[in-house]
Amino acid sequence: MLDREAERKSTVQPNTSGSSLKRSQGPRRPRVVMLADYPISRVPELWRQGKYPAWHLYGQHHAAQFGVDMDILPFEKFHLLGKLSRSFTGNLDQQLQLLLQLNCYDAIYAMIDNILPLVSWLKLKGLIKTPIITLLHGFSLTHLMRLKWCYDASDRLIATSRKTAEETIKLFHLPPQKMRTVNWWADTKFYPDTSPVEKYENFILSNGKSWRDYPPLFEAVGKIGVAAKFVMQASEVPRKYAGNIEVIPYTSLPMTPSDFLPDLARATVVAVPLSEESSHRSNGITQLMEALASGVPVVMTESPCIDIDIEEEGCGFWVKHGSVDDWTEKLTRITSDPMLQRSMGRNARRIAEKYKVQNFSKSLCEIIKEVA
Repeated sequence: MLDREAERKSTVQPNTSGSSLKRSQGPRRPRVVMLADYPISRVPELWRQGKYPAWHLYGQHHAAQFGVDMDILPFEKFHLLGKLSRSFTGNLDQQLQLLLQLNCYDAIYAMIDNILPLVSWLKLKGLIKTPIITLLHGFSLTHLMRLKWCYDASDRLIATSRKTAEETIKLFHLPPQKMRTVNWWADTKFYPDTSPVEKYENFILSNGKSWRDYPPLFEAVGKIGVAAKFVMQASEVPRKYAGNIEVIPYTSLPMTPSDFLPDLARATVVAVPLSEESSHRSNGITQLMEALASGVPVVMTESPCIDIDIEEEGCGFWVKHGSVDDWTEKLTRITSDPMLQRSMGRNARRIAEKYKVQNFSKSLCEIIKEVA
């Protein structure tokens, strides 16, 4: 993730000072402020330079193209308030910044739920009228009361899967008309299409931090004997593993998405092993979309919170949670069949074009205009 101190000092942030904001001439364009749960204010400039993919911007990247002016709220401004923040309060620093500038905006966009508990409470009490749009990455099984505030205060909820939408409506007794479903996105410009490239040696790539289940994958890849690279949490690296696997702990060096481009170009298959506890989240979707955009087949643990059916689309295989045999069989089918690998690679890139980032931005802006 981006360094917080560097983000705080960055000068490339979009308009964030309420006093300097002015309405553009011509047709009315909603002005929206976006909040994230980690520093992203430097990402727009890095994205324009081609150094970062657009999925880090959660729809902000093309908002202007679709008639919405969207500013990113700095992650850190009032340092002491940030230190005083607790899980039940949310980020007090960001929420105070938001309250001080609220009259400058037509709507609030939260790229993840549970970051606006104080603002949500104020809205439920009738002290704030500004519409709130919240992006849901999964359905939660904890912090239900606090999330109930956030969901009730939101004018629109955007779920990234049908399962997330259905379970959230049921768990929190929400009106269905508040919910919209928009699929995750792929940055087809940042990730070059490698499907036309002849790959003479098999190479399995797996990278990911959250809710991963690596032991079955280690065992399966060890049996297959194909060269592999796993980029993972240092705490999850086993003491012993097969010699055909290279392991890079995330703690060993700072990494950005561009660091994975050479490995994606080389990969004949991307493996995404998810833990059973991740079944209520869309974890692994970033790695899936990276692979699809790169034109690389995917083998992935079954996930109810991902709507893209990689088997139906012909770009990969699902595996059962924790099944070494399933991992071994599915990886072998791709690595032993060059024609299947190339066909799946072409299908992967085709699916990525269907879910490109511009489509998400367009849908997001349409939803914003419903309430702003």
